[in-house]
Amino acid sequence: MVEMQTALRSLIALGRSRGYLLRAEAFQCLIEGLTHNEQADEVLGMMRDLGIPVVDEPPTDEELATITALLRSPTPSPNPGPVAYGPAGPPTGQPLVVLRVGAEGGDIRLIAQELTTGWRYRYSMLDQASLWLDEGDAEIRRQSAWVNDWRNALESLDRYPWARLQPMEVHPRFAERVLEAARERLTRLDPSFKQRLHDWSMLCNV
Repeated sequence: MVEMQTALRSLIALGRSRGYLLRAEAFQCLIEGLTHNEQADEVLGMMRDLGIPVVDEPPTDEELATITALLRSPTPSPNPGPVAYGPAGPPTGQPLVVLRVGAEGGDIRLIAQELTTGWRYRYSMLDQASLWLDEGDAEIRRQSAWVNDWRNALESLDRYPWARLQPMEVHPRFAERVLEAARERLTRLDPSFKQRLHDWSMLCNV
């Protein structure tokens, strides 16, 4: 874990100082702290979420400006104006945390909100990387758009290796569904993660 944090700190510092990361150097830096190449690729996705482009070749100044602008475009507000909720109807309660996992530099959450005839979901990622780099105490939370289907919610969350990260919180109302989803991903992607599956089972109390 310490090696992983050191590698990520180095990557974030390099990416922010230069404005981008090369895929090859990122993999070289990460590979010693990770068990599988797939995990390294998923971490690079997190880098892109932090607004750090990951490219195959050094970009020109113009290319870098374009890529950076696209990555750092603010997430559209979930309520930019009148909202058409569709057949599920408007919200009937406050959002709740379905699951929360510890991630390098913060956490990742799946949020749910009950509607009149169903649920809607979104993931939320807290970036505390600035704390690692002694850049102050600012936190950045990035959120996805709402989706009205459990399967779509999991597909959206799957951009991160959430099942393999440290589980920290599971809402009792969703415990069975969360454990089933975690088990499916751990079995399919990495059968060696038996301890992590045990962690999910204990937290879900199933």
